[in-house]
Amino acid sequence: MKKMISKNRKIVAVVLIAMLLITLIPTAAAVESGSCGNGVTWSLSAGTLTISGSGAMYDYGELNKAPWMAYADSIRSVVVGDGVTKIGSFAFYQLANLTAVTVADSVQEIGNYAFFECAGLVTLNLGNGVKTIGQSAFECCTGLKAVRLPGSLETLRFHAFYRCESLQSITIPASVTTLEATVFAYCTNLCTAVVQANITELPHWTFYGCYNLQSVTITAKITTVGAEAFHDCSELKDAYYGGSGDVAEKIQQQIAADTNTLKNFVTGHEPEQSTGHSSVTTEQKEESLVTTDRTQSTDADSIIHSQTVTTQTTTGTTTSVVVDAVLEPGSGWEDVNNALEDAMNKVPSGSNVSEVEVNIHLKEDTISGSNLGQFAGSNAQLNIHTPQGAIWHINGADLSNVELADSYRLSFSLLPLSEKSEKQYATVGEYDAFTVVFDGVVDIKVEVELPLGRAYALDKAVFFSPEGDAFQRKQAVVVDRAGMAHFYLGYVTAGTEYLIGINVGTAEVPGDSYTDAIIPDSMQDMFPGLEHLQPLEYVITGQTSSWGMDIGQVTLILVIVLVVVVAGVGFTMFYMNKRRLKNGYVPETDDEDEE
Repeated sequence: MKKMISKNRKIVAVVLIAMLLITLIPTAAAVESGSCGNGVTWSLSAGTLTISGSGAMYDYGELNKAPWMAYADSIRSVVVGDGVTKIGSFAFYQLANLTAVTVADSVQEIGNYAFFECAGLVTLNLGNGVKTIGQSAFECCTGLKAVRLPGSLETLRFHAFYRCESLQSITIPASVTTLEATVFAYCTNLCTAVVQANITELPHWTFYGCYNLQSVTITAKITTVGAEAFHDCSELKDAYYGGSGDVAEKIQQQIAADTNTLKNFVTGHEPEQSTGHSSVTTEQKEESLVTTDRTQSTDADSIIHSQTVTTQTTTGTTTSVVVDAVLEPGSGWEDVNNALEDAMNKVPSGSNVSEVEVNIHLKEDTISGSNLGQFAGSNAQLNIHTPQGAIWHINGADLSNVELADSYRLSFSLLPLSEKSEKQYATVGEYDAFTVVFDGVVDIKVEVELPLGRAYALDKAVFFSPEGDAFQRKQAVVVDRAGMAHFYLGYVTAGTEYLIGINVGTAEVPGDSYTDAIIPDSMQDMFPGLEHLQPLEYVITGQTSSWGMDIGQVTLILVIVLVVVVAGVGFTMFYMNKRRLKNGYVPETDDEDEE
């Protein structure tokens, strides 16, 4: 009996110690930091470079580089915090893996070449205090699709957004009093431009080489258009001008001479602070007729650009609908939904809708369930870009018949593993690996693109979920050309440390094999012999039980219940044995031998 009681005590102790150790496991984070200005500091953790403090950053150059350039390949997002007043020259230039930038309202100036040739930059959230954007500050940011210039902006220097080839629309606010030459030249995908600036001349080469520019709106304050301001804008057909009379006629002649395509010139059309413009173009190709309907709206809270493209061929008519939006925190979602409905209403009767995309660029990482719910049951593909550089893809059809949470937090901690625990090493060995911890529960089907970095492009990334004393292999994907790993997740828990291994294989699946990996759509041409795993299986990494709780939570509860039961049984047996001894019970010889 004493031996049994002793065993029970050991079991209880072991279970309690194990539970205590689980709660004390730390999350290792490699952090680099230093000074980058008088009263301004920098820190790099989990791919996010954070600038903090008060005052201006130092200016840097091609020779005296910023201190974080030693870690350039690992920087995926930049956050310039409240209190910082200036972003230094050359501060973040040529950061190839940078995808997202957030700038606080305290920042008044962005230095020359600050983000020069950050080709992967997609999301740019400028604060409402920026007054000056320096020379070539965003030149050759070829991935930048949308930007809202704040109402505080006064100066745009030479080449500020030169060759931002993915930029689709731009509004130069009325606060701008200095606009230098060639600011938006060779923005080859720019479709609409609104010039509200408080200037008298639109400088030469402003929109030079913007050969997809469809419409432009110019304030009456401008009385002269500089030489070749619209040179090679071969698609520009619609121009709206706020003035009239001889000045309007002169400007019309200048634009027409540059483009040779201007068909519609409207006078007395002064751009408002909140504007919406539509344009329709039709192009006859060899075997098809393509009609493109574009609409842009801009206000203090958002930029929304929609496009409906209908293609008629001898085999039928197909239409694609795309909506791009840059939203301020907590606003603009209803406007996005309205823009989508308007675009869908422009789909010709009988046309087959081949694609419906809604691209949303957020300044914060939290979205409400009610905003997502606006798209429930639709055939829209939501592509939500967050400040950390991740992209969350959600299909509207997957939101139907789903009870959405009040809000979803889409932030996470993604850490490269320099040292591995025994459990991690047993899973990935010597291979490169990351841990990823999501900050919120996501209980809907998502395809999340995690920015591992271009160094891992075309490698195989394997997602592992902790189960018991080991990590279980859940999904393998091929990292795309931009260094993004596309994982298909059906449920993730908050605070759970998941594991991502690079090129990790098993005895059955060699590490250099792609045969078990999901291939991103953008890379199908590279793997023509492999089947794209459709329909995709969304990985359940934290399956909910019938009780409405996560399996991990249920397991913890069961462990606690087991501990209580074991302790109760042990106490009961001890108490009963004590009573038997008190009543004269003498242990038999067999009992003594066992002891």
